[in-house]
Amino acid sequence: MDKLNLVFLLIALLVNCWLINCDEDSTKLTVQNSNSTTKIELKADKQAYNPGQKIVIDIKIIDGQGTYELILACKDEEKCEKVFNCSTKCATVNVKNGIAEPSSINLEAQTSGHIILLLKNSTDEAIYPDLTKSFVRISIGQTQILDYLSTLCGWIYFVSWSVSFYPQIWLNIKRKSVVGLNFDFIALNVTGFFFYSIFNIAMYFVESVQNEYFAQNPFSLIPVEPNDVLFAVHAFFVSVITLIQCFCIYERQNQTISKPSVGLLLVFWSIAIISTFIVFLHGLNVLIYLNLLSYIKLFISFIKYIPQAYYNYQRKSTVGWSIGNILFDLTGGFFSLLQICLINFNYDDWGNIKGNLTKFGLGLLSMSFDFLFITQHYVLYRNREDHKRVQSSESSESDTTRA
Repeated sequence: MDKLNLVFLLIALLVNCWLINCDEDSTKLTVQNSNSTTKIELKADKQAYNPGQKIVIDIKIIDGQGTYELILACKDEEKCEKVFNCSTKCATVNVKNGIAEPSSINLEAQTSGHIILLLKNSTDEAIYPDLTKSFVRISIGQTQILDYLSTLCGWIYFVSWSVSFYPQIWLNIKRKSVVGLNFDFIALNVTGFFFYSIFNIAMYFVESVQNEYFAQNPFSLIPVEPNDVLFAVHAFFVSVITLIQCFCIYERQNQTISKPSVGLLLVFWSIAIISTFIVFLHGLNVLIYLNLLSYIKLFISFIKYIPQAYYNYQRKSTVGWSIGNILFDLTGGFFSLLQICLINFNYDDWGNIKGNLTKFGLGLLSMSFDFLFITQHYVLYRNREDHKRVQSSESSESDTTRA
């Protein structure tokens, strides 16, 4: 009965995604309402500024035609009022036969913040330009020192998280055994990072996916950087190496993947495989499909530490589980959250945490598990005698008793 309910849940999820996809497609048909080949782009002389600095916005017209009036405004009127002391209109641009007057606009920021400046039509002309690219992102930070510190934090957490996989591999080689390492954790890691790699690679390299993303989020940046791609692919391959150590190389006694984890993995892979077929049949939007994979990765990140923590509790030991993995993971998590706080403080944009509450919460949850593992290793289960020596001593005691 449980399996039947699981199948119905899977079908409902995919149908829901398909319906969302249909709604998005119908919405896009109503957006294509510009009948002009004219395009106007905005470009700032820099990307980052400090309060009091002059901001120069250049206006570039491509294939210009027609005469019309445009308004330079902010996407967020409340922020605009705070940063530039203007809300609905910061400047007026008159365009005649492909020439903009003025061709550049000077603004001065009063305080810090992230701002999106864009051009709007002031009248309902029959011929008006394509303004889909007529916006520019402006970042006004309190000080450049905080920018340098946040960049440094980014590199520290990237290196820490990348290196965190290797202490466990080295411990397995050193012990010639994987007894004590929970296989559920490794299997979930492989699955999660495989889906995460697909998401990052597609978002960063596939132009059609990027175009789809910009169509739905015209004022956003692609949420994937080169280091995201590198980290995900590296983490997947290193996790596969650990999985091979567990099942093909070293002693594992009777350890295997638990039935609950096998059930979860079957659900994850069923969703991925079925939705892949639906994508190829053009029944599911590719972006929704990639987001679905990323949600599975987020869920795995939420639960993957539980099996190892419970396994340590059952054994009353952390032997076979590398504490180096946890120390590097904790370091990476701390500097990741520190970078978020530095950026938000520097640009007075604490609402960014609300927008990424899931990521921020998962970071805190991961650090909480790190502290739990540290407590298990250094406080609760300090007897870290290897199982081989324990078995040897038990055998000798048994022989003495028989004698």
